[in-house]
Amino acid sequence: LRAPSGLMLAPLRPGAQVGQPAAVSVHAERLRYAAQPHNGFHLPARVKSHRFAGSLLRTELELSTGEIVHASGLEPVSSLPPPGCQVYLYWARASAALIPGDKP
Repeated sequence: LRAPSGLMLAPLRPGAQVGQPAAVSVHAERLRYAAQPHNGFHLPARVKSHRFAGSLLRTELELSTGEIVHASGLEPVSSLPPPGCQVYLYWARASAALIPGDKP
């Protein structure tokens, strides 16, 4: 799967066809964010909140479409961007799953 910019977002999976609508699924623990576009990705999001679930940090991010995505990990709190801050999402292309169909 490639973005309009040509960036590969996820490998093509069996059952998917070129030109068919699809969604990209990335586990929350594989989703990353940075202050600047990273590794060719340019997917801006706004940090909504950070919450702990035990020792795991869960970050809620809002895309420009209003959709909410979650990232989780063990990042130290001192290195986190504050709520309201813009960040750029990215992930390892091999860890993304392409889900064919017109509904995510």
